[in-house]
Amino acid sequence: MTDNKILKTGTTCVGIVYKDGIMLAADKRTTFSGSIVANAKSLKIRQVADHVAITTSGNVSDIQLYYENA
Repeated sequence: MTDNKILKTGTTCVGIVYKDGIMLAADKRTTFSGSIVANAKSLKIRQVADHVAITTSGNVSDIQLYYENA
């Protein structure tokens, strides 16, 4: 990669473990082809059960199917 090219890799999802639990964070933008914003308010963190949550990135169809059937 040369200095004048910027590599864009997609969604940012972060999980932080602390003394009393965890914190999940993710951006909200959904893009098409990496640069066109398709939705600026996507839900990328979902609670599946009392102590289980998932974050989404990339092709989200598998995660959506899992979440809907959990």
